[in-house]
Amino acid sequence: MSKFLKYLDDCFPKVCGVQVVGAWEQKRKTKPENYCWRCGITMPSQGITEMGCAFCKNKKFNWDGCYRLGNYQKPLKDWIWQLKYHKEGIWGNYFGRILGQHISSHQRFEKEQPRIVCPVPLHFIHRFARGFNQAKEIGNGLAKGIGCDCVDLLKRHRKTKKQATLRNLKERKENVRGAFKSRGANVTGSSIYLVDDVKTTGATINECAKILRQMGAMKIYAVVVATAEPRARDSPNAENPIPQKD
Repeated sequence: MSKFLKYLDDCFPKVCGVQVVGAWEQKRKTKPENYCWRCGITMPSQGITEMGCAFCKNKKFNWDGCYRLGNYQKPLKDWIWQLKYHKEGIWGNYFGRILGQHISSHQRFEKEQPRIVCPVPLHFIHRFARGFNQAKEIGNGLAKGIGCDCVDLLKRHRKTKKQATLRNLKERKENVRGAFKSRGANVTGSSIYLVDDVKTTGATINECAKILRQMGAMKIYAVVVATAEPRARDSPNAENPIPQKD
């Protein structure tokens, strides 16, 4: 038994012990979920084309593709919660390692050089309150898995409202507009793996990717643990809150 699984079995036997994690990993191997290579939502293979899927093919993104582990639902939802709100940093390394295995299995991976992992930054006030940046924890694990560096390329220089408190996509886009800036690194010609824990509407990732593109990145891939499935409320005119991302 690995140290990671032993740790989980000792600390969280009912929520995420050996049997739960093992069953989830086995399911991923034997019955992998099809998802859109462009936006990351669950989609049958016949619904995915070179333009994306029905949900994203007419949308403009600042990233070039998306990697993910699964939907934002149990058990992933519980494990992300353990990472973010119970400060169980070992989950970040675990998620990053599994994402690394997933990414390196894709044919396009070998063509993406040089590679840099970049976490979506938290504002220093939020980072101080939480004690760490969950995206950085995941990014460190991913960087080890694919053999590159995890670098803080971006800074969140403006404190924003929590995305989870906002009602729709339009408000989320406005909330993060201009919130990020470059730290001045030269990434010209690089393939960037932009890491976050959850992708809901994609507003935060898209704004970060815009800055990376301006910095000279050749390819940008959104890399997340989980994606939330789109709903009617994700439209710019929706009125209901979307309970997900910081």
